[in-house]
Amino acid sequence: MGFTNVIWLLKRYGLEFLSERVGIVLIAFTTAFMYAVFFDFLPLYAKDSGITELGIGIIFSTFYIVTSFFAVFLGWITDRVKGARWLLMLAISLNILSCTVIVLNASFLSMLFARIFQGIAMASLAPLIRTIAVEFFGITRGIGIIELFYSMGSFIGSIVGGIVAELFSLAMTFTLSALLLSVPLISLIISSRTYSLNYGKANEGLNTSFLSALGTVIKSRIATSIYITIFLRHTGACAVWAIYPLYIRYLGGNNVVIGISAAVSTLVSALFMKRASELAYRYGLRTLTLGTLFSLLVFVGYMLTPTAVLVIPIQVLLGVGWSLLLVGAEISLIRVVGASIRGTALGLLNTSLSLAATIGSIIGGFLAEVLNYRATIAFAISACSLAFMVSVLSEKRTSLNLE
Repeated sequence: MGFTNVIWLLKRYGLEFLSERVGIVLIAFTTAFMYAVFFDFLPLYAKDSGITELGIGIIFSTFYIVTSFFAVFLGWITDRVKGARWLLMLAISLNILSCTVIVLNASFLSMLFARIFQGIAMASLAPLIRTIAVEFFGITRGIGIIELFYSMGSFIGSIVGGIVAELFSLAMTFTLSALLLSVPLISLIISSRTYSLNYGKANEGLNTSFLSALGTVIKSRIATSIYITIFLRHTGACAVWAIYPLYIRYLGGNNVVIGISAAVSTLVSALFMKRASELAYRYGLRTLTLGTLFSLLVFVGYMLTPTAVLVIPIQVLLGVGWSLLLVGAEISLIRVVGASIRGTALGLLNTSLSLAATIGSIIGGFLAEVLNYRATIAFAISACSLAFMVSVLSEKRTSLNLE
């Protein structure tokens, strides 16, 4: 059977059913699945391959550095295109390549390049998927649906990845991720759908330079306050996530408690995303403020809890708080900036998150090494307190039109 006939059969009986709406949701799910697998199991895979803790730290920080470097520019690229199909194909291909190279050659360099590929892909996909979703579903439903499937992909990726790693091997988890990503990629290749992005671009978006788009976003007091709030909160949070498993063990917990606590927060976040998007659209920056307050309370709870098991109920608040924080920031940005620079604004948000993850992880590890785990949590409490104050002051100074 010739290649042309294979493509015809796939179109006729296979992947042609993936409409643009289903396709973008599937891309979000499979991408989140892969990132969860890498986050959970790449350190173990690297350790088993003879890579040192320092090498593992470099591999992980590379992803965030690359993402923060490319995010704004690729977000601006999103604003300049009317058809996103080729961008989606490129980003998914980079993610599949990242899985392939570490399975074929488990070395420091292969894992480093894998994280570089993923950083570029994430910088492109994060604003792209959300702007497409807003185009297809509207602001509230679009952000809510995408964040729901991102969270479900992360949740299922962690669980299925663990089962596959236990029954087969760590390498098989990365192979499975590549196979899942190939489904939306093949659909994009054989489909004639363009994933059109027409909002506001007929006269404005295509002619906006990178510096002009970036300057417009930064000049917005609301947008700037959102970025500062997100950066402060996420820096503190990522300081804790860097030592979180070790802290749970310090409190007397085991791997089961670590896994359950992570799953609880992810699941709650997934289930609450749709409701959070509705609240964000209705209340604007108040949602961001509430999410920041919940994050502050979570880390206070971590500080005060005497045993690891008591961390699990705190994770419910973490899941709700992260949902409010993330969609509150995204929806507020989309509504504040012009339609033609949504990608740039969301790209800058991704940069803020990635920079915070890089800096926070370094601070968290340093404080835990020099002082103790609770010093890291105290830093997170301080950072979230500052983020909360910035958000409250911004909410009082600005008035986001909610109608």
